[in-house]
Amino acid sequence: MRKWLLASFIGILAQAIYSADLQTVYDDALKNDPELAAAVAQNKINRTGLPIAVSTVLPQVNFSAGRGENEFERRTDGPSFPGFEGFSDGRSENESWSVSVSQTLFDAGAFITILSARVRLDAANQTLVAAEQNLIIRTAQAYMNVLRGQDLLESSLAAEEAVERQLEQAQQRFDVGLVAITDVLNTTAAYDNAKVSTIDAKQNQGIFFESLGTITGVKYEQINRLSEELPITEPFPEDEEAWVQQALSTNPNLIVAEKNVAAAKHDRRRVWTTYAPVLRASGSKSFSRDPLSFLGEETESQSINLNLSIPIFQGGRNILEHRTAALTVEQSKHNLRLQRLTVARDTRNLYRAVVTDVIRVNAKQKAIESNQAALEATQTGYEVGTRNVVDVLLAQQQLYGAIFDYADSRYNYVLNGLRLKLSAGALSGADIESLNQFTTPDNPVTQILSLTGR
Repeated sequence: MRKWLLASFIGILAQAIYSADLQTVYDDALKNDPELAAAVAQNKINRTGLPIAVSTVLPQVNFSAGRGENEFERRTDGPSFPGFEGFSDGRSENESWSVSVSQTLFDAGAFITILSARVRLDAANQTLVAAEQNLIIRTAQAYMNVLRGQDLLESSLAAEEAVERQLEQAQQRFDVGLVAITDVLNTTAAYDNAKVSTIDAKQNQGIFFESLGTITGVKYEQINRLSEELPITEPFPEDEEAWVQQALSTNPNLIVAEKNVAAAKHDRRRVWTTYAPVLRASGSKSFSRDPLSFLGEETESQSINLNLSIPIFQGGRNILEHRTAALTVEQSKHNLRLQRLTVARDTRNLYRAVVTDVIRVNAKQKAIESNQAALEATQTGYEVGTRNVVDVLLAQQQLYGAIFDYADSRYNYVLNGLRLKLSAGALSGADIESLNQFTTPDNPVTQILSLTGR
């Protein structure tokens, strides 16, 4: 019985302290992110463009039917006609139906519109790819912001506690006459500033949790930290030009710009086809029944037509449309050139940023050791009277700042690495899966629900 109760308690406790990892957060974002959902819906809308364009060259079938009732009254003193001698007034019913079929045999504009619709469909699919990759970045950034906010909070708390101890020590040394009141006042001011920084850090941590929930639609109480085992390595391949060339080939936004140029060229060709002839074939069959018809009570008719139309003059609209289409092509070419330059620039900058981040992380890690040694030396000097309390407070501030800078540099390394793959068009859910292997549930980040709690 006791073992059962203990096992139940452990299970409940494990469930209560469950923390979400990066993969879980990303899976939630895939299901609940409104921005991605809107992009998916827009893609479905855009995908209807091609079937609509194709439908204009497919057979068109129309059917109509009607039924009516007539009341009539006619004079009997006028001339009579066979079959109407005995009628002076009465009621009649009539009914009719017709079926018509038409088929476009030649319409250059319609076929070019289909080509343009296919290109725009490709662009729409690439736009959705860009939205999916952008979700990876937004999710990772929101996740890292929570971790960054927690590290800043812990650094602020540690600094506050250290200054508080320093204030107690300064007060004790002042009480026995070892230091002047200035040390107490300086330490008190530093302690007040540390408390303000802690309050701001608590508030920001809660804000970052809420921002993460906005993307995923889930309110998290805890998330996993980034493990110290995360490898900090150079981008692969270690070739800046290789990354740029890949970006120029596979960046989805650049592909969209290229498709827009192709679609604009198709649209310009379509405008010229307004001068081309259009050939259509059509056929119809109809039936009507009307007792009062002079053609007989029942009438059937059939027809087959071949229609050729050649536009001659439409008020100059075609010329204006051609000018507009030509300017649209020119605009799309400029946008493509701008997008190509932007992608190349961003890829180069991000590659260099990741290389710099590798150096920066290693340097920040060494800076923690250096600042720790400097603080210990300053504290010793203060105790023997060769350093003052301001030196100690400054050394403490630099140490905790170095600790946060180290953590911050790791998050920047992760995000810049993902952004580099985004720019190259190589970012996918597999990158989240790979990164998630270096998150750990040990000492998870817990959301601060009150500014008075820690």
